[in-house]
Amino acid sequence: MDAEESRTAKALKLVDNGSSPAEAAKACGISRQAVDDALKLRKLRELRAVRTCSECGGELPADARADAATCSGACRVARARRLAKEKKAEALAKINAERAVLGYPPLSDLM
Repeated sequence: MDAEESRTAKALKLVDNGSSPAEAAKACGISRQAVDDALKLRKLRELRAVRTCSECGGELPADARADAATCSGACRVARARRLAKEKKAEALAKINAERAVLGYPPLSDLM
């Protein structure tokens, strides 16, 4: 198993140096699918390594849950308020579109 891992690592290095995944796979004696899978896995690890808060843009703590979107309680409250405001705006837009079809003037705000 170590030999396959080292061949995959060599193929990734070749891709990093400018070779195509097909050329790297052929040179290392592995399948193109193995190289593609390794590239996808590396990209996922890079994306997962840096998770940011949806509100302040700060980095999430390392011990945060996998489904965490915010870094703190204050950001969680701000996110909930922002989402509620967006939902209200979407509802108003939908109502105004229906009113326009019927020929009524648009509402300025929901009560």
